[in-house]
Amino acid sequence: MQRHAFLVLEGHPYGRRMLQRLREAGLAPALVIAERSTVAEKERAKFEARMAGLPAPPSMQELSGDLELVTVGDHNEPRCLELLRQAGVDWVLLGGTRILKGALLELDMLNVHPGLLPWVRGSSAEAWSIMKDHPVGVTCHRVDSGVDTGPILLRRLLELAPAESYEHIVWRNMGLAAQTMVEALQLLQSGEARFLPQQLEEGHSYRVMGPARLEEVRRRLASEAYSPRAVSL
Repeated sequence: MQRHAFLVLEGHPYGRRMLQRLREAGLAPALVIAERSTVAEKERAKFEARMAGLPAPPSMQELSGDLELVTVGDHNEPRCLELLRQAGVDWVLLGGTRILKGALLELDMLNVHPGLLPWVRGSSAEAWSIMKDHPVGVTCHRVDSGVDTGPILLRRLLELAPAESYEHIVWRNMGLAAQTMVEALQLLQSGEARFLPQQLEEGHSYRVMGPARLEEVRRRLASEAYSPRAVSL
């Protein structure tokens, strides 16, 4: 059976939900490396704001239990790579990290992006999907040297309810991302994983959405002006 490690920004709700689902599915990682930094704190706060008022995943302390948990100041520092190599893992799963660089990218890594690739790359994926009339969903892909550009393993669509709030959409999409990582790991374990290259010219990379545009997203949802185009998954 293949072994995997899990990288996460400390306290990140996206990663906490993913680790929870992996444990529930009997797929606990051999090693968890959490980054404790100002970047981690900012990302945690940003994602919590996007899901304000909704139930939070268990804390990292509750989830770690008997797992080997190590804290670093930056996932890109040499110690992180050394720990991963010493652990002898086959795959590294990302549960919310900063952009990874250098020799780390020589390892086999899986990420679940909270948008449908290649159409919506980068930040605030749910919000930009709604703004640009793309469907909301998640994509599990292999990590390469670009941002959300690696070959695709799985894509999953999130079905939305009429006038559903932005916060509730982000919260449910987090759960879909966690379940998709479980499915991806099961495919890897069975030897049935098949990766397909992205057609990058079909999509666009977005920056973090500002407050004014986010209010427009909320208005589009409330008025049911959001009309996602059909895509083939």
